[in-house]
Amino acid sequence: MTQTPPDTAQAFSRLAHFPVTFFAVLMGLFGLALALHAAADSFAIAEIAARAVLWLGLGCFAVISAVYLGKLIRHPAAVSAEWHHPVRLAFFPTITISLLLMATAIHGYRPDLALPIWLVGVAGQGVLTVAVISGWISHRAFEVGHLTPAWFIPAVGNVIVPLAGVSLGWVEISWLFFSAGMIFWLILLVLVFNRLIFHAPIPARLFPTLVILIAPPAVAFVSYMRLVGGGRCLCAYASQRGLCFCHSGLGASAQADAAALCAELVGAQLSACRADSGKLRLWARARQQRPFGDRGACAGDALAGGAGAFVADRPCHHAR
Repeated sequence: MTQTPPDTAQAFSRLAHFPVTFFAVLMGLFGLALALHAAADSFAIAEIAARAVLWLGLGCFAVISAVYLGKLIRHPAAVSAEWHHPVRLAFFPTITISLLLMATAIHGYRPDLALPIWLVGVAGQGVLTVAVISGWISHRAFEVGHLTPAWFIPAVGNVIVPLAGVSLGWVEISWLFFSAGMIFWLILLVLVFNRLIFHAPIPARLFPTLVILIAPPAVAFVSYMRLVGGGRCLCAYASQRGLCFCHSGLGASAQADAAALCAELVGAQLSACRADSGKLRLWARARQQRPFGDRGACAGDALAGGAGAFVADRPCHHAR
């Protein structure tokens, strides 16, 4: 009888037990890259670190995805067992959340590459959210001890969609995923606190999942600020009426309409009004004596004739 060499058997065993939870590492790496990129305005070296962490995340994503794909091909029964596990089931959406965070991190450098990655992540996140929630409410019996903060990942992970979705022009889809994530956050928050307070403590090996409690409100706040423009708008004052166009919630067609209206109001030809990082920047040229003057010109990148640009950063109402 032929026996399998020990080394080969051990390798197969390691591959079969490679957990889907490894994709959570990618969420941390891409999140760190985004944080460092945001800090680059204050610390120049942070941008270098952000690029390094981003490349590290991309490399880790390729390796982890290849290994888990090998597990799916060689050991489909092991993947199925993870899917039916009451705790590991919640970690499958970390795959698509990693794609969404990757697209968000890449967007600052290559928006053309970020869009297809984001679209794949959104489609996958939608499918996995429905699949995981269907698994929760199916005939499978869950016990109170199976409920951990990790259950936030599948549904509440939807609030990540607007981080890049608004900048890419998919505002309505971003609102859809954001609202779904917020609803399930409230539901799961009640369930998780009921489990933590009135039932036995979670196992020590699951203590790190308690940190997940911080993520939903933090990410939801950032996403909401993206969706509504942070409550402050880059405004173009056209005519003495001081009309204000806000970027928040405006899709590509609405941005074009607002830019055309700006050009019409100020009596100038529309040249290069554009959306930059999801913000409609309507630059108004005006005389210093009359900063809210009745004449101006829209220009996204530069102003003709070298005139100064006036941009009002103040609270204002949405122009729909």
